[in-house]
Amino acid sequence: MAEWNRRQFLLYGGLSLVTVGTAVLVSKGAFAFEESAETAKKLSPNPIPVNWDTLIWNGKIIDGTGAPLFLGALAIEGDKISALFREKEGARPGRLQGDNGQFSLAENEQVLQVENYDSAISDIREPLTFWADENTPFVLPEHCKIINAAGRCVTPGFIDVHSHNEAYLRTNPEAELRLTQGITTQIGGNCGNSVPSITAFRKELGPLGLNYSQLVGYRNLRNQVIGDSARKATTDEIDKMVALLEAELADGAPGFSVALEYHPQTAITTQELEVYARVVKDFDKILAVHLRSESDGLLEAFDEVLSVARQTGVAVQYGHVKALFQANWSKHSLLMERFNSAIAEGIDLWGDVYAYDFSSWDFGTNRVSISEANLIDTLQQDRIFVGSDSGLYEGGRVNHPRACGNFPRILARYVRDKEVLSLETAIAKMTSLPARRFRFHDRGTLAVGQKADVLVFDPEQIQDRATRQQPGLISTGIDYLFVNGIETISASLPTKALAGQWL
Repeated sequence: MAEWNRRQFLLYGGLSLVTVGTAVLVSKGAFAFEESAETAKKLSPNPIPVNWDTLIWNGKIIDGTGAPLFLGALAIEGDKISALFREKEGARPGRLQGDNGQFSLAENEQVLQVENYDSAISDIREPLTFWADENTPFVLPEHCKIINAAGRCVTPGFIDVHSHNEAYLRTNPEAELRLTQGITTQIGGNCGNSVPSITAFRKELGPLGLNYSQLVGYRNLRNQVIGDSARKATTDEIDKMVALLEAELADGAPGFSVALEYHPQTAITTQELEVYARVVKDFDKILAVHLRSESDGLLEAFDEVLSVARQTGVAVQYGHVKALFQANWSKHSLLMERFNSAIAEGIDLWGDVYAYDFSSWDFGTNRVSISEANLIDTLQQDRIFVGSDSGLYEGGRVNHPRACGNFPRILARYVRDKEVLSLETAIAKMTSLPARRFRFHDRGTLAVGQKADVLVFDPEQIQDRATRQQPGLISTGIDYLFVNGIETISASLPTKALAGQWL
């Protein structure tokens, strides 16, 4: 994979262009070099100047919507995607042929030809030119970085809606263990465990290496009003917790989280949960739920959450969907029946799942507590996307390999090796679907005007390496990562840039 800085990059060949806003969509053509800017000016008295900071070309563009991938290029200007280029609609994506830089399109045998490109040394011997049509060149600024993404996938950055990384971010604001699996946005405060004040936490952390948002956790509300006692809340205490919840939601929190299974949150009644759910509904936010039981009482616990959704109309995010322990694996099909029936009924219900057959309760053992067959079926559900449930602590301590390997594992094991998800579907489950669910409307897809959270990875080499024995090993196969248009991984190495935004 090559990158270089040059003043000019122009597309050459008989092109049919369609302009959508500021986007230029390329239907077909050939890449070629010209000797200099002077040559381009002689050929066209009116070259088109652009102010792109980065141009990623020759890659397999997967836009995050679930649509088929296409051969193309993407331009970044500032913190946004400025242009998308694609081959002729309906043409089959090409494949890299040998080491001569040629890219053959199987359907029409046209060749995208990179003359003077020596892939063995990843260098360019002449300035590259890029033409808008046969007579009109684009002219790039001196600072524009050009990345040849041959054989790579270019996708939106991954969005992890289920994380537990607050302590880690305090000591590691660069968030390298997150970036090195392609994550550009994450949501914390899950399972009822959030910070006392999101505003204060935002000021404490300062700039981060990725985009971040924090749910309001029920345990945090209890700690402020009741303490750690696992007793039922009084009416007055519930009113105080409602006031705290309203203030945080008004300040921008994306929702409210609760872990009905964990101390002291076990003390919450269904009726009390309905009170908070109505508040969340009024703010048009998300109720993120860890069920009261994921094992013996799984179905009854799920029914409780459905009851709350029916009574209040709240949007429910069902966290880390699973039937835990072998004695309960047979309940999975019944759970999925209830899940899909609720959606058909009109309940606003989505779920997330991680890519491992053991939970954090199994860490340090060899126990398999989750059926992989059930896991695969869960991944294939339309309304369930990917979330890591990652626990990261001070200095990068890890309590489960999913914290470092969850997203690459989806692509390596379940897309490439087992072929139970298409690449496009898997990417959608890690980008546009979570973005849409949590109202991140300017992220999660590759489209002109969207924030430039962009990932370049090798689909043949991407691999999770974290294990039970070594849960902190970082994944491989990530070549480049951009957060708001800024490189946070360059040539597979973290840049330590603090490019993230609070969402």
